[in-house]
Order: sequence, then C-alpha cells, then structure tokens
Amino acid sequence: MKINFSIHSQIISTVFYGFTMLAICSGCANQQPPGGGEEDKIPAKVRIISPKPNSIQFRGNSLIFEFDEYVDRRSFQDAFRISPQVKGDLEFEWGAKDVEVKFPTELYKIDPNRTFVVNISTGLKDIRGNSIAQAVNFAFSTGSKIDMGRIEGIAYNNNNKIIAVFAYDVNSSKGYDPSKNLPDYLTESSAEGIYSLTNLAPGKYRVISLLDDDRNLLFTAERESYGVLPFDVVIADSELVPNVNFYMKQISESVIQGEIDYSKFFKDSLGIIYTSIPKGSNVVLPDQSIYILFNQYRPAREDLISSFKLADENGTPEKVVFNWKNDSLVEIFSSDKYASNRKYILSFS
Repeated sequence: MKINFSIHSQIISTVFYGFTMLAICSGCANQQPPGGGEEDKIPAKVRIISPKPNSIQFRGNSLIFEFDEYVDRRSFQDAFRISPQVKGDLEFEWGAKDVEVKFPTELYKIDPNRTFVVNISTGLKDIRGNSIAQAVNFAFSTGSKIDMGRIEGIAYNNNNKIIAVFAYDVNSSKGYDPSKNLPDYLTESSAEGIYSLTNLAPGKYRVISLLDDDRNLLFTAERESYGVLPFDVVIADSELVPNVNFYMKQISESVIQGEIDYSKFFKDSLGIIYTSIPKGSNVVLPDQSIYILFNQYRPAREDLISSFKLADENGTPEKVVFNWKNDSLVEIFSSDKYASNRKYILSFS
C-alpha cells in the first residue's frame, strides 16, 4: 500500500485480492477414452485453421480449430475466451477432432476496427485428462491493423500455480468493478508466474492478478488469492510496458465486521483497505492523524510496523506512532508535525 499525500497529499493503494473466471458451459456428448494400450500422457495440440493469427479485415462469423487427438469438449468450451468480450451467446459446432466457434453475428458489423485476442487456457484437456502444456493466444482484427500494446511481468509467490491476469479499460463506460464486470483483456501466467498481456489497444488499464479457482472471470471475496498494482498502466500505440509485477497474497482471514462507522472513509477498488484521506488530498493538516482500516485481511501488527515507511518528497523519513484501535483499525501520526507545503509518501508491504 502506498499513500502519497501532501500538506498536499495523494493516496494510491496496493492490496491483494483473490479472483475467479467465468467458464462458458454448454452441453456436449459423453466422451470416453478408448480402452487398452499404454496410458497416454501426451496432451493435445491445437492448430488454428481460421482465421490465421494476425489476420486483418476479418469478415467471418466463426473461428475454426483442429486438434491432433480427441479433446474433452466441455473443457474446450470452459477454456475458450475472447477479449474484448463478444455480446451474445457463442455456439460450438463439433466435428470429430475439430470445432467451429460461431459468433451471434459478424464481428465487423458491431466492432469494425477492433483487434480481438483469443485465449485457450491450460484448462483444455484431451479425453484422457491431459491438459495442454501452455495456453494458446492469437489475435485478429476486423480493421486494417492489429493492436500491438503489451504488458509483461511476473506474479510472485504463486506457488507454481497458474495465475489469471486481467486488464480493465479505466475509461470504459461500464466502469471498474471486478466483482461484477468481466475484464477487457485477459491472459494466464506460466507455472513460474510469468505472463504477457498482448494486443492491447492504446488506453489506460487497471491490471489485476488472481488465482482463478472457479474460472468465472469475476472477483469472489474472502477466498481467493490476488494482487493489484498501486498504479494504472497507460499503453501507447504498440508500446511494451515491462516489469509490471505482482505479489500474490493468500486470503486466510474471514471478513471482519467493522466496529466503527467507516462509511466516510475512502476505500480501494474492492473495499479491502479504507483510509481516512482520499486520493489527491491537499488539505491534510500538519498535526493530522491518518486512519487505515483493513476490512477483510488483517495483517499482523509486527508485519505492518516492520514494512511501514513514511517519508517526505526528499526521502527524509518521519518518526511514526501507531495507535491500534483494534486488529482491523490503526491510527497513524507523525511524532513531529508535518512540514507545510510538502509532499509525503506513506507505504507498506
């Protein structure tokens, strides 16, 4: 968490969430692996038939994939994602070892100059239960160019689990609420936590990482690990933004019922941390204290104190006093008064 404030002040919070992804489910025939022979441990390979990766001026209304062996059809439907999201229901028409994914209408009629990114996650399995080794990603465009914006980084402390990474267009009319709104772009990390969000349109994005247990593309509070950034990521045309890293925090505490009325506090984007000063505040007084409320995850007091830093714009540290109201609420104030007309940065892990 970082709070920049000044007697002149600004607040930017970093908190850690847990999230989930939406599995697109529909009925499929009962598939059984053939009997006899040695156990098959080789996962299926996916070949993109249409459109070819990085195609422009796309005028079709479907995508076609082919596999080198029989795959579990429901796992494909769960693993298939396209971003930005396509309005309406998708249809899956199966052959023996191929599938056609049909859109409700031709994409160019509703998004005539849009780059779409298709992701087939490692949830895709063959009929013997072998998951594909790595996610499949490719882009195509209904316009004359492919968007090439890119965000790369690592989700640390992922315990070798696959992490979902979501990007939300901050300027979108639907707003930002990961508990209700689907992401505009998404990808998966490797087992080592390395990820790459590709083919982003120019814009300003709020990016989050999460351990996606139920795969519904939405944040589920209290039970899933997450990571968010203390800043939004601005992407220019064809720009690569590297080293956008997350630290995954395991959610292990139950929701804490606040003992005070913090309705007037300023919360982070998912209501995990509340503070008594808002972003961009220029009215913090020299002797004013700052309250921090942990609405869901309670850090150990010694962990907060050991990582806590308060310094002015020149990096000069301030001596801090902690006044714990309870395990969820702490009052923080400088042992000396803040200097007038100076910016301060408050941060902790």
